[in-house]
This record gives sequence, structure tokens and C-alpha cells, in this order.
Amino acid sequence: MADQPSRRVFDADAAHPSVQALVSRYLPGRVTDGTTKIFRLVVEDEHDVIIGCDHISARVVTPGEDPVDATIRMDQRSWHDLGRGAVSGLELFFRGALRIEGDLNDALELDSLFSRPPRSPWSGWHPRMRTVQIELPMRSGRHVPVRLAVYTAGPTDGDPVVFIHGLGASKVSLLPVLAPVARTHRVIAIDLPGFGHSDAPWDAPYTPEWLAQAVVLLLSGLRVRDAVLVGNSLGGRLAVEVGLRHPELLEGVFLLCPAMGFEAHRPIRRLLGIAHSSEAGAHDSVPAPVPWRTRGSIGRAVVDRLLASLLADPSRVPAANLAAARDDVLQSVAAARHRNALFSTARQVSKEDDDAFWDRVPGLTVPSCWVFGDSDVLVNPTQAEVVRAALPDAEVEVWEDTGHLPQFEHRHRTAERLLDFLWTLGQ
Repeated sequence: MADQPSRRVFDADAAHPSVQALVSRYLPGRVTDGTTKIFRLVVEDEHDVIIGCDHISARVVTPGEDPVDATIRMDQRSWHDLGRGAVSGLELFFRGALRIEGDLNDALELDSLFSRPPRSPWSGWHPRMRTVQIELPMRSGRHVPVRLAVYTAGPTDGDPVVFIHGLGASKVSLLPVLAPVARTHRVIAIDLPGFGHSDAPWDAPYTPEWLAQAVVLLLSGLRVRDAVLVGNSLGGRLAVEVGLRHPELLEGVFLLCPAMGFEAHRPIRRLLGIAHSSEAGAHDSVPAPVPWRTRGSIGRAVVDRLLASLLADPSRVPAANLAAARDDVLQSVAAARHRNALFSTARQVSKEDDDAFWDRVPGLTVPSCWVFGDSDVLVNPTQAEVVRAALPDAEVEVWEDTGHLPQFEHRHRTAERLLDFLWTLGQ
């Protein structure tokens, strides 16, 4: 984060008219952490500008020593479509027409700092980045305040849909399906404790039950009831946990390759096995080690291979999207506290009593839709039969040619299936 871009301000009238129009739509008060966000905006063959955004205003500034939080690149056509409100920045990103360098969360925040142009079909989008503070129990027995990073969008009076990410990811991992849903619903994408931009307390237990409790407290803090929870991987496991413990809060759960009770086919245990070592979070004050270098070409190459293995066909996803996802993963393990959270959570997931969990699943009374991928290397698609036996009324599907991240490989199909599920719930 930069500190004083106001020392480097130059006359915004010298900037391209489209940049002037963007700055004029700034929404004061959106940057609430006392910092100034610095963004570089590059439009091919048109302009390359630095914009500083603080609590009061957005200004075009001259390049300086302050680090850039995120760089956004696109061609002229995409920029002008975005400027007149014909398309959202998220849609451009997932088409591969908008490229992001740096923290995806910061780039997402940029989209929330400016109002939409008049008569834009996205005028009801209302994106907002915010922090919600809750109190959670630690292993020591004391309760401590924990700040959770939250992204909201869509009509403020819309039915709430809450997105929960998987292990080692953040709220940006479910963005591919967020934009279509936000046209009609109030969407809320969260960073779980220990992930993304949320706090990562050392002494937290990081069990699925504890993470589910954080989701429940967040819903209470946002005054959300009758929500539909959408979870991918670990996020699906947590959505089920909330549904089992607090069905009164939910209208339903929509689960994408939920990582739960898959003892029969669990290659991920080989990865999670490192979390059982004496060094991996065995002591409250010792961060879990990372099995790869988080910086440099080696770290990038390892994460690139990991992400590719989670997709049935990586070529379906724009290369710029995969690169941004890789950077998001590396960012998530850059701080010692977040490494500790990642490996502590992995250890707790790997220790779960699968039989005991599945014995509870028939108690899920809220409507549910379960999507599995036939090419998922982490979650065996034969779990679909287990779910059908446990929950005869549930909607259960196995998608062909699909890996662990259907929201990336089949984002339109995933969004349409989610919207169809919401429609069956009367939303």
C-alpha cells in the first residue's frame, strides 16, 4: 500500500478523457483502512496511468516510488465497453480480455470504488469491499476479535447468496459465477479466517466446525438470514456443516466438488500428510512450513502444475486467469500466519472421522444441490452415489469432462445451474 500519492498529483485534465470520466465517478469513503490504493491502468495504444485512491478522492498521479497494488491491462475496445457500462470488469477478466498483475483482491477492490455510468445495465451492481469483525474462540479458551474480508455486490434488497472458497484459496476463486448471480441477488463472497485478506490468528483450531462457526457469526454480523450457501471444495464441506447445525439460517446449499468424507479415494492425503509432521503447526507459535518456495520461478511452476491438475482441460481457462489464480495462491502463503492457517486447516481436514461425518449427513434438512466432476483428482465422483443414498431428495449431478473447479472450466454452465437452483427455491 502506498502512503502519500497526493504529493505526486498532476492535473487530471491532462489524462485521457475516458480516465477523467472514471475519476469523476469515484465513490468517497470506500477505502476505509487509512491507506491509499495505487493502481496502474494500461490500455493498449491509448494510455498508461497511475491512479491513487484514498478515503476522500481518486487522482491521477505521476509514477513514483510507492508500490503499485495491482496493474490492470486491456485493449481499447474492452476499455471503452467497460467505460460505457456495457460490460463488467469481472466479465472481461474471465473472457481473458482484462489481465491483472498483482493482488487479485486489490484489483477487485478497484471495481468497487467507482459508480457505474448512467443507464448501464450494471448500475444495480453496487460492489463493495468491507471488513466484518467477529469474535471467535481460540484453543486457549479465550475469545479474540477476528476481521474477515468480505466482497458484496448486487441489489441490497436481493435474496442473499454467500460464496465460500476452498482450502488455500480466497473469495476470488468463486468470482466466475458471482457476476451473473449478482444481477438479481445480493451476493456475499468471504475470505475465511486464515485465508485471503482475513485475519489469521495463531491460536485458532482451524477445524471445519470452527470455520463453520465463523461463517455463522459472519451471517449474524451482516444480518443475513434465509441465505443460500455456495461452496467449492472445503467451502462445500463448511456449507454442509452450517446446514446441519443451523438450518434455520439457510434456504439451501449449492456444492461444487465438496471436500468431505472421501476416505475411499483421497490422493490429497499425500499432500496433507506433511501437515502431520512435528514442524507443521505443532506449536502455537511455529508457522507451518511451505513445501515449495513461494517466490521465484520454482514456486510459480509448482503452483501452475497444481492448478492444471485440478482442471480436466486447462486450455479452457484463459492463460491470464490461470496466472492470476497462481499469484493468488502464492499471495495466500506469503505470510507466516497464513501458512500456519493453511497447514493447520489441512491437518484438521485430514484427521476427520469420515464415517462419523457421513452418519450426520442424512440430517441435512435444507434443499441441496451437489455437483461432482468425473475428472476430479481430489474428490471421487463416486461420492455422488453416497450422497444419493444419504439424501434421496437432494439434487446430485456428475458432470463429464470436469475437474475440481467447475466454476472455472464451465463458468456459464455453473452459473446457470446455480440460478436454476435458486429459482426452484423461489428466489
